[in-house]
Amino acid sequence: MRKTDNFEAWSLLSACRKTGGLAKAAAAESLDLSVASRLIAGLETELGVGILDRRVRPRGLGREGVGCS
Repeated sequence: MRKTDNFEAWSLLSACRKTGGLAKAAAAESLDLSVASRLIAGLETELGVGILDRRVRPRGLGREGVGCS
């Protein structure tokens, strides 16, 4: 299955936008943070863009991530 076909990954991306960060989104979606990070990383790889802004904490959506969600 392509990562872009994964509903759980897109749901997590939406939760990132609503909650303002990956850790809160993972908790809201009942996912371990490591699983959530891998889901988003898979989307980033397949889409060829950085969705999360990893330079800041909490890890929130970057410019491309806001456009995707």
